[in-house]
Amino acid sequence: MIQFLNHSRKQGKSVWRTFWRGGTLPDASETPREDRKPRWTLSPMLWGVTSTWNLLLSIAVGVWLLFVPDLFGASKPFSDSLHLSGALVVTLAAIALAEAGRSARFLNVLIGAWLVVGSWFLSTESQTALWNAVIAGVALILLSLPLGKIRDRYGSFDPWVVWGSRYFRTKMPPSRQKMAHR
Repeated sequence: MIQFLNHSRKQGKSVWRTFWRGGTLPDASETPREDRKPRWTLSPMLWGVTSTWNLLLSIAVGVWLLFVPDLFGASKPFSDSLHLSGALVVTLAAIALAEAGRSARFLNVLIGAWLVVGSWFLSTESQTALWNAVIAGVALILLSLPLGKIRDRYGSFDPWVVWGSRYFRTKMPPSRQKMAHR
């Protein structure tokens, strides 16, 4: 959408009107690609979504954090922190499942750091809950680093999709590596 609005602005059209009423690209072909023709199946809803092992494990860690306070008897405000952190981890990992939102996984690094460091500043009687939070925080930091597989192209947003370490760019096809270095 941002690319389309930027294109409309360059064409001299009102961005506000285009945002609310839509428009067409003048250079768009009338016939869609064979693999992108509208179908009434589940698969078109999943275009641009790839399940990676690290994001699925991040979701599992987030769900675990939701249960830790009740399982191990953590007291407030520590239990509130774990509930909020778990919900945010699940939300951010689900957003990162979409290839265009893959960079959102780095926000889980911040939550992981909070779980490792911040847990020591919140009072709780349950040492088991405390250590579960610290281990979950370290796991989140490590799980948030791998990029995962990117299948589609996103035009000028490609560098943002693959934003991260040079290590991940070596796993991309050569045509995508050029886009990532711009």
